[in-house]
Amino acid sequence: SPALRVAYPEGTGGPFSNGLSFLAGFPEGKTYEEATASYTVAFDNGFDFQWGGKLTGLVGGGSTANGGVPAAGSNGWSARVMINGQGELYQYVYHADQPGRYGDWFFWRDENGDRISLERGRPYELKTQIVMNTPNAADGEMRSWLDGVLVLEETDMRFRTTDQLDIDNFYFSSFHGGGTPNWAPDNDSIIIFDDILVTTG
Repeated sequence: SPALRVAYPEGTGGPFSNGLSFLAGFPEGKTYEEATASYTVAFDNGFDFQWGGKLTGLVGGGSTANGGVPAAGSNGWSARVMINGQGELYQYVYHADQPGRYGDWFFWRDENGDRISLERGRPYELKTQIVMNTPNAADGEMRSWLDGVLVLEETDMRFRTTDQLDIDNFYFSSFHGGGTPNWAPDNDSIIIFDDILVTTG
């Protein structure tokens, strides 16, 4: 079937010259208290992870809370998937309780508690569910699955402090970085995305 082939050129990094980024809102501008984003991803055999980079995720407040703009509970939040230089997956989250300027890291782990690394040249299904918290309460939920196996579960998230902030976009934001040259791949690299689906409720 048709799939999305995304290029990550040698020597490039950041969202403006590497990968692909776009916001996809819900029909009629609707927002939701709960949503799940899933897709299939495959890294080509020569893919250079370098220092790693972004994949995709759900967000609230558009794309305001990312790129070093901290989430304050009312300006936005984001929960994208990232991969590091060892091919390890983690949730990169801007939330009201993040400890610093940049997003918080929540590593995906197997049943033994070990970090999970992806191999090149084979497809994986990635899925993340977000359930918004009661405004200002730490009862939000975040779960992720890899090929149907639960690899992350957090039930004490505080994404927002106001009821004016929900899930409003799927943020396809895939690139090497970070924004400094250290993140750039040493060779042209490709990721194939397919079966992209967002469900609500």
